[in-house]
Amino acid sequence: MEVTASLDTLDDKLSKEDKWVFVAYDELDTLVRNDWHALGVLVRGLVSFWASYARRWRRLRPKVFLRSDFYRHHREIAGADVAKLAANRVELRWSDKNLYGALCKHILNKRDDSGHESLYEHFRGVVLTDSDPTLGHIPRLSEARDAKPFVDRLVSEFMGPDKKKGLAFTWLLDHLRDGNERVLPRPLIDAAAHRIEHAG
Repeated sequence: MEVTASLDTLDDKLSKEDKWVFVAYDELDTLVRNDWHALGVLVRGLVSFWASYARRWRRLRPKVFLRSDFYRHHREIAGADVAKLAANRVELRWSDKNLYGALCKHILNKRDDSGHESLYEHFRGVVLTDSDPTLGHIPRLSEARDAKPFVDRLVSEFMGPDKKKGLAFTWLLDHLRDGNERVLPRPLIDAAAHRIEHAG
């Protein structure tokens, strides 16, 4: 097959040059919303493909990011292919500090339609940052609580007129936690994007 031959050639070239290519698959759960069966068929096809070629290509490597609940649901029916790739599986868990770090970084590096960093200017000084030419503004958080001034400016300190409705800083994550007490960064960022959009 022409595609396979091309990838064989690429793998040989990478080996001679002592280089690697990692093919990353992320946000797979957004391919087919609300249909886990259809999504399972697609993911099993993807996993089967890479399991079949794992020994053939030494310098081409997949990185498949799956939600933990989706992985657990499908691993039994996916068979040996998933077991092969799962031998090198790593489970990512997001701490509150890292969740708020991802949120801050996303917002601080967002530019408006004219290319200005108006959000960075709006939040300047409420959280310490480092700058990187590639990664942009990186929040410096030693603990989750360091993000509280940022969240207060984003939402306000309280979820209502006073503290009876709860502190925004704790409310945000508590209302996004799943049954396993975990929060994923995408829903948190989506919620913040919705807030920013409706704030004007």
